[in-house]
Amino acid sequence: KRSQFIEEAIREKVRIDTLRAALEATAGAFSAKDHPHWDTPEKVASWVRESRRESDKRIDRFRRG
Repeated sequence: KRSQFIEEAIREKVRIDTLRAALEATAGAFSAKDHPHWDTPEKVASWVRESRRESDKRIDRFRRG
């Protein structure tokens, strides 16, 4: 049981370290100024709705053939 606990703790530590490294490696890759449609929660919600609407249209066209 102790070795299982240690194994799980190590796995969790590795997972966290991996995520942290990925965040550090990609920091600054996304610029808010390049995505003004994400300036506010309202703009994000609008963008999501529109994206879903466009996806639904493509799916409908695909289903109709």
